[in-house]
Amino acid sequence: MAADLEPLMAEWLGAEKTEETRGNEASVFSGSVCLLSSEGSLEPQIEALIHRINELQQAKKGSSEELGEDQALQEAMYQELDSLNEEKVHLEEVMNKKQGWMSVHRLNAKEQLEEQLEDLTSQRKDLWEFRVLQQRLTQEISTMERSKDQLLMERTLLHARLQEVERRLQMAKEAGQEERHHLEPSGELPGTGMPA
Repeated sequence: MAADLEPLMAEWLGAEKTEETRGNEASVFSGSVCLLSSEGSLEPQIEALIHRINELQQAKKGSSEELGEDQALQEAMYQELDSLNEEKVHLEEVMNKKQGWMSVHRLNAKEQLEEQLEDLTSQRKDLWEFRVLQQRLTQEISTMERSKDQLLMERTLLHARLQEVERRLQMAKEAGQEERHHLEPSGELPGTGMPA
């Protein structure tokens, strides 16, 4: 009977164990068989041992299934890690592109702002120059109006003097004509009594 069990135990132990482990378990099994054979009838013990072997095979099967599940889970986790790494690389590329775009956009905005500031400064300068010219023009117009008023006054005075001169000339002319008129009838110079 013990000889029948040895190949069974060797098959069971050989499937999963390393050489060292197999050697240890074979000696334990041999010791168990010797112990059982020395106690008498081996049938109940063999059945218990077969039952125990079946339990161990079931446990081994369960462990293998769990190991397979763990390996599948590990593989899935590695795939997910690879996927996350790829996504990370993609996101870094997108971020770098966006940062580059933002740098270009920021530079363009800065240039536009500088141009607008320069335009505003130029417009302000032009406006200031226009106001200065406007003030000068206002002053010149005011000066010209004063000059015009002064010229009008001088013209009025000249006109009055001219009229006065004309009046005096007219009076002198009339006085001269009177003197001639007085000279012609008598033939004497006025106030002398002498012939003309």
